[in-house]
Amino acid sequence: IKMPNMDGYEVTQILKNTDITKDIPIIAVSASVLGEKEEAMRKGAFDAFVAKPIKTNELEEAILGFIEPLSNIALHVEPEMAKSVKNYALVIEDSQMKIRLVETLEESVKKGDLSALEKSVKQLFEAQALDTEVIEELETAIATFDLQAIERLVYLVINATKKEL
Repeated sequence: IKMPNMDGYEVTQILKNTDITKDIPIIAVSASVLGEKEEAMRKGAFDAFVAKPIKTNELEEAILGFIEPLSNIALHVEPEMAKSVKNYALVIEDSQMKIRLVETLEESVKKGDLSALEKSVKQLFEAQALDTEVIEELETAIATFDLQAIERLVYLVINATKKEL
């Protein structure tokens, strides 16, 4: 909230009064929490408030309050998306392991559990079970909370793998 040149309240006012940014939720982050949270929320300046030092679960909770869970998003992949030169299928010989990994991915997406999905992606990377480019795309999508990209990539992996089973 306290920044050089312009404070968070002023920045928020500008963002909320600009057509292209007015609907973007603003989460205030501040180390000065004594009364500041109540003041910020009273003024209605911010959509949420997270105190420093940031606790990951509090920040995730604040962000998740503004995004639609993956389980509410239509779970399909456009046909043209599937026509890619990248290999989205899991490259594991053990078909039982492939099935378990696909089920884990599906469950993580349906629950909207980004932490579980991130763990699954790490496992895929460590097991060299997926094309490196696809892993990198998934990691980037998870890190930036790009739910549409996560959904698209995970379902490309799931659909490509199921075709091979």
